[in-house]
Amino acid sequence: MEQETPLTFVVNRKLFYIFFIAIISFLVFSNTFKNGFHLDDANSIVGNPAIRKITPLLRYFTDVSVLGTYAPNRQFRPFLPLTISLNYAIGAYDTVSYHLFNLIFNAISAILIFFIFIEIQRQAFPSGDQAGQMDIAFASSVLFAVHPVSGITINYISNRDLVLMQMFLSASFLVYVKMRRTKETVLGYVFAALMLACSMLSKTNPVVMPLLILSYEVLVMKGKYTDPKTWLRTLPFGIVVLSFFAYTKFFINFSDVQHLFSFDRASLFYYFPTQARLHLFVYLANFFYPFNIHIEPYVERVGILNLQAITGILFIAGSLFAAVKARQKNPVLSFCVMAYWIMLLPDSSFMPLHEWRVDYRPYPSSPYLYFLLATAACVYLKPRLRNILFIAFLAYFSVSSFFINRLWVDGNSLWAYSIKKGANPIAYQNLALYSTDLYEKKQYLEKALAISPYYLFPNINYAVTLIKIGARKKGLDTMKRTVELDPNNPITHIWSSKLYEMLNMKKEALDEAVIAARLDPQDVEYAYSAALLAEAQGDFALALENTASILKLYPDFEDTYFVQGFALQKLGRIDECIPAYRAALKKNKIHYQAWFNLGFALKDKGLYKEAIECFNKVLDLKSDYDETRWNLEFCYNKIGDHLSDDFEKLVLRNK
Repeated sequence: MEQETPLTFVVNRKLFYIFFIAIISFLVFSNTFKNGFHLDDANSIVGNPAIRKITPLLRYFTDVSVLGTYAPNRQFRPFLPLTISLNYAIGAYDTVSYHLFNLIFNAISAILIFFIFIEIQRQAFPSGDQAGQMDIAFASSVLFAVHPVSGITINYISNRDLVLMQMFLSASFLVYVKMRRTKETVLGYVFAALMLACSMLSKTNPVVMPLLILSYEVLVMKGKYTDPKTWLRTLPFGIVVLSFFAYTKFFINFSDVQHLFSFDRASLFYYFPTQARLHLFVYLANFFYPFNIHIEPYVERVGILNLQAITGILFIAGSLFAAVKARQKNPVLSFCVMAYWIMLLPDSSFMPLHEWRVDYRPYPSSPYLYFLLATAACVYLKPRLRNILFIAFLAYFSVSSFFINRLWVDGNSLWAYSIKKGANPIAYQNLALYSTDLYEKKQYLEKALAISPYYLFPNINYAVTLIKIGARKKGLDTMKRTVELDPNNPITHIWSSKLYEMLNMKKEALDEAVIAARLDPQDVEYAYSAALLAEAQGDFALALENTASILKLYPDFEDTYFVQGFALQKLGRIDECIPAYRAALKKNKIHYQAWFNLGFALKDKGLYKEAIECFNKVLDLKSDYDETRWNLEFCYNKIGDHLSDDFEKLVLRNK
């Protein structure tokens, strides 16, 4: 019995820590559930027809367009739209389940990280104090769970790709480090590789997993670079990474490179110095003072001779040098430093990304910073002081997150805060979208254009705003210049079409919508707009062409079957319009116009009894639809006088 007591205490302590992580995560982020959709949520969720049904599942893994309607943002991250589809099935556009999923995934990541850090310490110090090691692991993982950097992944729904990546990557790494302490098995490697594959299918950051494994082997396991076994252990993870890129390249003909990286030559000279400066003076500072974290921050690009850039480079190099020097004395501290920089490599190193600064970028590497600090505190501080510091930081980060969560309630609060902290033109143009005052909207857009004159979205919104305040000529000229800035971008053409619609310039509106639909055939919104405009102008063949392209992708999209049926009916293709109307009514049984049009088509086919049923349904839904009565009278006359009593009863009611 004396031998069982310590074991029971450890198990209970572990369970307590797990429950604490889960509960505090829920409490800290309980005020996120009603927060709105932001940024890419507009094209990935709200305006994305692909997420409005769960099946067929294969499309998530073969078609990048399911991620969102904005082509430049499409990437191969199938688990993001798949899980978003589940949220839509649960509550359509009610944001509660969306945020809850993100919260749960982040909490699971924190719990997995808790176990990872226990395993790393036991491997590095097998005779160490297990209770103390568990305390360090708990402190690190709970700080990760509640920190505002992690909070962004809960508030920003489309950031789920990052939190899913972290969860699966943590599961993969946990299996690996557990095997290295106990026993390596084929099944263990298969499961670790499977989890890594799931992580890659969430976001491509785990491309660095082989390097993480290699660092673990050398620093914690005391392996040697010259030992073939060291490299063989990284092989399964390297195969997964290479397989992912081979699949995207050769099977679905897609590459993330064109979407993620900027190939502006000037960027090559400024990107690394700017990132070095950001790592030290922004990202690291944000961990300790998170109130400067904001969305779409303004970035000052700096060169290699900038003092802050030089300081940042020296900090990175110095920390890596210190990690190498400390590998014998404290392999855990050494590995934490290496892992922190390795996990930052995909997002913020040498290759110029389109987004130069993203304040949630350190999210994947942040656990290792907390682990580093907790381990260092255990080594260098007295127990009483480190306990006080832990409680203080936990309370500080929890309160900070709870406060920052409130900024995500709507676009006004989010973008006003970003502008207050120093934002780029995206923030100004997004705040303009939420402004109800046209002249205030105009001012925000002008500020965005003053910073970036060639940025498409503020130009588009500026043109629309000018039209709304009565500056017709200036608005038209602005939109024409915007189209010229990027003539191959469907966004410019579809908004040009909308602007022409506002001005009742129907032919020009149709022409622009057709161009948009042809530039991006995957966006059914463009094709639907073109179909409606074509039908309104009597070009039923063109309307039919666009509805056909929609139905190939999303048969349930909006009123497409009805639009198709009407075009077919106008073209005299009665036999084809009847099933189109039936399909429309299968989706919407109270569509009285579809019932009327179907009845009219059946009447033309001589199917008078079926037509009567349809016209009767119209009167049930819209009793004042007088044309229905005339058609009913015609059908009853064709059937014969013996139904005249029924005719009087049906036709004259509610008259």
